[in-house]
Amino acid sequence: MTYGTNTLNEKVGTIKIIKSKTQLVREYPGTDKSNYVNLGRKPTRIICTLVAKSDTERVLIEQIMHGEGNENLVMHSFYYKTVRPGAVCDISPATPDFGAWFINVEFIAQDPIPYSVSTDGALY
Repeated sequence: MTYGTNTLNEKVGTIKIIKSKTQLVREYPGTDKSNYVNLGRKPTRIICTLVAKSDTERVLIEQIMHGEGNENLVMHSFYYKTVRPGAVCDISPATPDFGAWFINVEFIAQDPIPYSVSTDGALY
């Protein structure tokens, strides 16, 4: 996983991508009819656990998560544009001697559409 120019090590199996949309469904009492109105997509939330193998990596992740920038978030073969750090940054030691750290983080993709790394086109 890469955020801007920084490579981040995610714990295997912890990435969770949450997509949602706003919609309005109107039901008409006394009939068998309803109406659906699409009100657009909400920002995509990406939640995962990062692994910091040193204090330097931990401090870098903390700086990213407390920053206010917009960067691309690349994950394997796809990426999201205009991604901001979310509100979650939960740090816990991964080993008893504090040599490594697990950091639960949240990123918010303001552009909810994923893009292909190879073609730079929208995936849907």
